[in-house]
Amino acid sequence: MFYMDDIFKEKIQKKETRNVKYYFTVQPADKMAEEMVAFANTEGGYIFWGINFKTEFELVGITGVWIEERLQEIVNQIPKELNYCMSNFHVEGKMIFGIRIFKSKDCLKFNGKKYIMNGNISEQVNSKIFISHASKDEKYGAALVGLLEDIGVKSKDIIFTSDDEHGVPLAANIPDYLKNQLDNNCFMIYLLSDNYFDSPACLNEMGAAWVKTNDYISIGVPSFSFGNNKFNGAFVDTRKLGLNMDNRTKLVSFRNLIQEKFNIEKMDDERWSRKLEEYLKKIEE
Repeated sequence: MFYMDDIFKEKIQKKETRNVKYYFTVQPADKMAEEMVAFANTEGGYIFWGINFKTEFELVGITGVWIEERLQEIVNQIPKELNYCMSNFHVEGKMIFGIRIFKSKDCLKFNGKKYIMNGNISEQVNSKIFISHASKDEKYGAALVGLLEDIGVKSKDIIFTSDDEHGVPLAANIPDYLKNQLDNNCFMIYLLSDNYFDSPACLNEMGAAWVKTNDYISIGVPSFSFGNNKFNGAFVDTRKLGLNMDNRTKLVSFRNLIQEKFNIEKMDDERWSRKLEEYLKKIEE
């Protein structure tokens, strides 16, 4: 800990600001937990209490009355996978409290949401939706993209490689781009069909997402049976309920799931009924 105290003091003495945040006093636990997760998802960083750095650099110090209680609140809220160390120490006779957050290899979340640091400001990152599909099922995938946009998912948050608008950006390395999306904890939609299970590329996507433990839902084309032997041997939990894309009742549950995961305001029933009919006509054509 003495070694870490020296690192903390060096940061303060140099008045470093890159990946370093200074606070006048003890901060709320939820704010600290969010910022610690954001640092861990970016480059790692440092947080100090007892320093006023809004106008000029001033060591003000803190008292220990609230520290232990607040630290326990923070520890209770951060992911157990988050790697950090904390210490209180003295600089010029003032007690300062410091937290060092180490960069995480995996995507961490606070309250179910991913955060990163952008210019030392904690920023929520919305996961994207990756529609894993066979190229022969492009028609069904396109209809699903339209339904997701009608539900309220932003176009930029949908990855559908059969469509230039939602596909891999121009000049990007395709395998690297798709890998990065999986690394960023995107939500997977497996658009299942016989074509899907006959495609090595689709099975590779499913396997890669399984390794990354990405959240997912399985949606079958209208003719797909979830009793298919190929599905039972896939890289998914076959006990996890899926749906066929023409199932009206389950599509309501699908809509609710997407709205909840992406913090989207619920659409009114009249508009949903109209958009649902448009969607079903597309997949029947």
